[in-house]
Amino acid sequence: DEHPDESRYEPDPFADRDVDSTRKTSVSLAHPEEMSREVDERLAASTVVEYHRWLNGGALGRANHDLMFDRGIRTDDAEQFGSPTALAYWYDRNLRMVHHVWRTMDDDDERVLFVVGNGHVRALRHLFAEAPMFHPVSPLPYLRD
Repeated sequence: DEHPDESRYEPDPFADRDVDSTRKTSVSLAHPEEMSREVDERLAASTVVEYHRWLNGGALGRANHDLMFDRGIRTDDAEQFGSPTALAYWYDRNLRMVHHVWRTMDDDDERVLFVVGNGHVRALRHLFAEAPMFHPVSPLPYLRD
C-alpha cells in the first residue's frame, strides 16, 4: 500500500523533453536528519501528553509536507520516492482512510477518535473538513496534563 502501482497512471507527457525541475527556485527546507533527531529528543524528554501536544502543534507536519511536496513536484516519476505519482498515490491513500472511517461508523456515532501518523494529519484534516458529513476538531484541547 506504500508504493504506487505504476499501471494506474498515464505516462509522463514530458518524458521525451529535457526538463530540469530543480533549476526553478530554491526554497528553505528543514533537514530530515535534524527533524528526526528533534522527534527522538522530544520523545525521550516529554511525557506522553506533552509529546502528542507537540506532534499536533503543526510545525512538524508543516516541515514534513514542505519536504514531501518539494521533492514530489521537483522530481520525476523515474525516482522511487518523491515523484508526482508517489505524491498522488499518497493522497489517494489518505482519501481511502477518510472513506474507511465513514464506512466503519455506526449510524448513531457522533464522534470518532482517529489515531494516525503525524505525516498524514495535514492532508486528513483538509479532507475531513471538505467532506460535509465530518466536522474535524483539534485534539489539542483534549491533550491536557
